[in-house]
Amino acid sequence: MAAADYYTQVQEIYLAYYGRPADREGLLFWADQLDAAKGDLSAIMNAFGTSKEAIDLYAGMTNEQRVSNIYLQLFNRLPDPAGLDYYVQGLADGKFTLADIALNVLDGATGTDVAVLDAKACRPRP
Repeated sequence: MAAADYYTQVQEIYLAYYGRPADREGLLFWADQLDAAKGDLSAIMNAFGTSKEAIDLYAGMTNEQRVSNIYLQLFNRLPDPAGLDYYVQGLADGKFTLADIALNVLDGATGTDVAVLDAKACRPRP
């Protein structure tokens, strides 16, 4: 594959984690990183979670607010209570990082959430 094959994935990760589309430099950089990792998102998610932007964005929030923020950024809605409890408990127990949760929520998109995500990422999924 080529780095360009990862542009949509990178855009979706930016939306999930930062609530914004990638800037051109970030898009190119992270697409190259994904290409080098053969598409293994775990290779880049830690960097998203420990970046200055992430630290600034999530500073002062409770775990409930952090998880809710991911859902709002991706789907313009709050998580269902069971999902919120699951992820908040996982954060508290050290089972998940916030980056893990962002990726899990992104990968689990179905129904109208997919349509919202597609519109934000500016590309329909196959």
